[in-house]
Amino acid sequence: MASPSETITLNSPAKVNLCLSVHGKRDDGFHALSSVVAALEFGDVLSVRCAAGDALECEDPEVPLGPENLILKAAAAFRARLGREEGFHFRLEKRIPMGAGLGGGSSNAALALRGMNSLLGDPLTKDELRELAAAIGS
Repeated sequence: MASPSETITLNSPAKVNLCLSVHGKRDDGFHALSSVVAALEFGDVLSVRCAAGDALECEDPEVPLGPENLILKAAAAFRARLGREEGFHFRLEKRIPMGAGLGGGSSNAALALRGMNSLLGDPLTKDELRELAAAIGS
């Protein structure tokens, strides 16, 4: 379990789809995908720490800071899965251009899950984290 002041900082690489196949629509409205991706050398940087409630900080004015952001959706899904009330503060250094098709948002959400899990002593397995990530979006 993390100390109240512990912050985890993770690199969130941009990714390029080398091969992408879109399948039928799932029950949740998203499409099932098969993809082969390559991580790039550059990307966003995400810092996570425990807090009284969820908050997202980012200097890029194009980044939504409300519940529609995938990082905060990941936090809500993580908390619901645990059945606990922990909150998290996220600081995003946005380097991947918004809407560029480089997977910044999904990469950030996946790292948010990993960071929260690590701060709380890894209560969820990698498979459980993958399941949560898949529920957040394709």
